[in-house]
Amino acid sequence: MPHRTASAHLVLDGALLAELDSVRRTLELAILSEKINPQGLAAEAPRLQRQLLELSERAAGEATRFTVRALPGEEFDDLARKHPPSAEQLEAWRQHAKVVPWVEMEEYNPVSMGPDLLVACLIEPQWDEGQIRDFWKGLSKGEQNQLWNLALRAQLKDADLPFFDAATAMTTGGGGLSTMPVNGASPSQSS
Repeated sequence: MPHRTASAHLVLDGALLAELDSVRRTLELAILSEKINPQGLAAEAPRLQRQLLELSERAAGEATRFTVRALPGEEFDDLARKHPPSAEQLEAWRQHAKVVPWVEMEEYNPVSMGPDLLVACLIEPQWDEGQIRDFWKGLSKGEQNQLWNLALRAQLKDADLPFFDAATAMTTGGGGLSTMPVNGASPSQSS
């Protein structure tokens, strides 16, 4: 049975990302400045907008597409069991739970589980285990978090359509709206 997939494009050129951020911040400041002190035709905002668009297009062209697949539930659970929360994570949870008693405890350690999860679920690019592990080691913490979140989202995301809503239809009769299973059975027969 095919499992859910998730994809994201990641820009891995740090200099390009830094330049994008710089131009974006400068553009925001220019727009604010021009509201207070209009510059007329000499305004910087249009030039910065063009520069931001050009950099964004360049980044989109250089982005690497990552596609992951959802693992069968038991396979994901086995992987999670191999990576229990660290002592530091448990202590942080204990301290946080003193202030926010309903905070959930980590079920696994994303730091150690990240590369193993990526090895287990990466479809694209088509890399072998060694390539994935070497790539993971070279990523920044932010880049690792992006890939971790992509892989985890594929594993844990619910179906977009609630099953109950998909299996019922609105009917009228006897003076009001009610739900009735699509198969026509009475609600007591549909269970």
